[in-house]
Amino acid sequence: MLSWTTLPDSDIVSVVYNGGLTPAEIDGLRTELASTVAAHGAAKLLVEIGKDGGMPSKSLIDELSGEELLRKLGRSAVLTDKSLLRMMIAAGAKMAPIEVRVFKVAERDEAVAWLRA
Repeated sequence: MLSWTTLPDSDIVSVVYNGGLTPAEIDGLRTELASTVAAHGAAKLLVEIGKDGGMPSKSLIDELSGEELLRKLGRSAVLTDKSLLRMMIAAGAKMAPIEVRVFKVAERDEAVAWLRA
């Protein structure tokens, strides 16, 4: 399950992943990102992987890769308390086309501050 919202007065799209990705959810997220880009010229992602979420078979970046929209994304912060996911995401971030940083769920405010900087 994937849910999202744009943080008030910002270019940050907050996404919560709790297992499974459907084409309709990916399309809805694309629409939200496109709307944020239209309003602000760019968008940043704050992705929280919930306690029921593991690593999706395809990452959000993979789902958006090759699209014009991906070039409009700035930083991305990922929130998770799962050690293995933190290590996997941190390693994969080195190859991502955008800047990605991993935070613990309790560090949400720090992640938002980093995205706003």
